[in-house]
Amino acid sequence: MDKEKDLISIIIPIYNAEKVLPRCLDSLLNQTYNKIEIILINDGSKDNSFSVCKEYANRTSNIIVLSQENGGTAKARNAGLNIARGEYIMFVDADDYVKDDICTVLHSTITRTGANCVISGYVAINENGGIIKTKCVKEEKAISGKTSLHEMYCAKNQGIGLVEVWGRLFRHTMWEELRFSEGMYYEDLEIMPTLYYDCKDIIEIPYVGYYYVVYEESASHGKGTDDKRVWDSIAIRERHIDFFEEKNDKELARAIAGRLFDLIITSAQNGWIPNDQIPSVLATFRKHWKQYKNNSNFSVITWLRYETFFLRGKRFFKTYHG
Repeated sequence: MDKEKDLISIIIPIYNAEKVLPRCLDSLLNQTYNKIEIILINDGSKDNSFSVCKEYANRTSNIIVLSQENGGTAKARNAGLNIARGEYIMFVDADDYVKDDICTVLHSTITRTGANCVISGYVAINENGGIIKTKCVKEEKAISGKTSLHEMYCAKNQGIGLVEVWGRLFRHTMWEELRFSEGMYYEDLEIMPTLYYDCKDIIEIPYVGYYYVVYEESASHGKGTDDKRVWDSIAIRERHIDFFEEKNDKELARAIAGRLFDLIITSAQNGWIPNDQIPSVLATFRKHWKQYKNNSNFSVITWLRYETFFLRGKRFFKTYHG
């Protein structure tokens, strides 16, 4: 189905965000670019978030409200993608907010350059408004997704940040055959290779338009040692290895394998793996180490660390304390 030209569909998953949601929505309703639709997905909130959504929807016709049983951020974003009418897609988290010209700046850049994705700089702030860090390029930079992934994983140069989906403007065509994996943590990280690898034109601009609020115990910044976080992290790395192998990109597959090895060893040494799961985790490590141990650019020290874990296995696992 053809999408409405120049319309930006802004998708916001919402869960128990009644206190911060007005700040987010006010920042969007104050946009200097007025051809937008705001899609609010109430993801089974137990507070008054849904009432806040309806209150704002009653003020303007360009807010659409959906409500679903709690299914997580990925499911909520997918619901928004399924009804988005815009030629362009933007994601905003309910506890974040944006500058009033972000849509104008990103839209003008994507139309001027013909890019598939334009990335804004951002300010990370704590819940009291204190600045943690600012990330922004000094000059406009164009790069392909494949090159940026190589910079990130192989050259260990962060380059353009591709992990998040917020703070950027996408052409809707990038999402036509793609949806987030539901029911898992780190859905942004999981979807990254599929979304960006074949993207030829990504533009990062010297402009800060997104305010990312970091909460001490948020899903992505909490302690992160419960079983599911560990399992999802391992599963994501395995999916990425398979993806890059299918693309015949051996260098990226090896680099991700190194991330997988480090993740498993760290989890074992910190007691994050229950006893009944140790055999399957060890099998995962050994499977990939056999494949990459003799065809890699690991340093001697790193190679010895992985080989020792491969040989001694269970001795490295500390008592589970989940």
